[in-house]
Parts: sequence; C-alpha cells; structure tokens
Amino acid sequence: MAKRKEKTTKRITLDLSEPFYNRLDGLQDLVGADSKAGLIRDALQLYEYVAKRTAAGHGFQTVNQAGDTQTIVLLGILPPE
Repeated sequence: MAKRKEKTTKRITLDLSEPFYNRLDGLQDLVGADSKAGLIRDALQLYEYVAKRTAAGHGFQTVNQAGDTQTIVLLGILPPE
C-alpha cells in the first residue's frame, strides 16, 4: 500500500464583521488579487516585513509626488530618533 503524502498546508477559519469583509473585498478589487486568501497571505508577508524592520529600529515614511515626506508609525512602535 502506498504511503499517503502529508498535507503541507494548514487551514484556518476567520470570522469577519460585515464592515471588515467589505474592506477586504474593496482591497481585493483595488490591488487586483485573485482571491481573498491570496490577499491575506500577501498582507501577512508585508506585516511580517514591517514588524521585523520596526523591531530592528527602522522607521517608515511616505513620500508624495512633490517629494514631501511624512514619518508614519506602524504597529504602535515609534522609530528611533
């Protein structure tokens, strides 16, 4: 008898309020994501990057087309001065 291949993925269930689901739906449309699951995976990857960089002492800024910058606080952690 052949061995069954172990499943390499895990399944989670996520309950969302209607407003949050609508935000997720709108974001999916905005970025053109194929699925909400893929969108959540991409968001988690970005969140992980931001958390690691912030924990390492890095800060983040937005830059508009005129070149004006604004420091932004992510994850409630202030960047170093």
